[in-house]
Amino acid sequence: MPRDNWVRKMGLDTDGSLFVEIDNGIRLYDLCLETGLPEAVVVRPEDLMRSENRQLYYSFLKTLNEIAGVMFSPLYDGNYNFKGGDVVIDAGARVGVFAAKISAAVGPEGRVIAVEPEPRNYSLLRKNTEANRLHNVITVPKMLWSGPRFLDLYLSDNAAAHSAYFDDFYGSTGESIRVEAASLDDILLGLDIRAVDFIKVDIEGSEIEALKGMERTLKSDVRLAIAAYHPVEGKLSHTVIIPQLELLGFKTTYLDGVVHARRGRTDGNV
Repeated sequence: MPRDNWVRKMGLDTDGSLFVEIDNGIRLYDLCLETGLPEAVVVRPEDLMRSENRQLYYSFLKTLNEIAGVMFSPLYDGNYNFKGGDVVIDAGARVGVFAAKISAAVGPEGRVIAVEPEPRNYSLLRKNTEANRLHNVITVPKMLWSGPRFLDLYLSDNAAAHSAYFDDFYGSTGESIRVEAASLDDILLGLDIRAVDFIKVDIEGSEIEALKGMERTLKSDVRLAIAAYHPVEGKLSHTVIIPQLELLGFKTTYLDGVVHARRGRTDGNV
């Protein structure tokens, strides 16, 4: 659970994005206003309690919940001790909360590859990477898939739920954009990265296809944490992902909607 008083400052930037500065000094920007402001402003908690600021309150609350759920939760990474030099994949990076969390742990010799296909999310991922001087984070504006192609990304009314699948589960609005997709193997080849240590995947149903594009990557001694509670073609994704991984020699556990996997025996810590 997040500790008390972890928010140092909240506000709105000149481009209309909201920002939350947390107590480790990281400042994270997220979507908010459709228009810009003449100057950045600090927002006090009492300001959000005013009735005229109700929508602003909901925007900040959504972002605060996302930050707390990733930054202070062990959901993805609780059973892995990151070390200097590790190479970590953050697929479905959104605005980069997980990337920001892991960046310091892997140090200047490590790398975090943050993959995000939706343009507005990606622009904020870049902004957060630059604002926090996360020099070891490499951003990739693509959808993770089984191979190279262009695909429709169905937009959701939730910025964290855009999906390759049109489904009420994802809050699909009916609008879509065309995005470039690539396999993880090809992305890493282009970056001249030969092995990774940890892969986090939360890509709104595309996890099954994405695994098909990791054949080379999964030959290494890698840990995985894959969100696998999504409906895909009439099945919940974990019912497909777990057999896929076990055929490749991974031991798996499924907890709170996430498949954790590693090679070799399991002792309760995957």
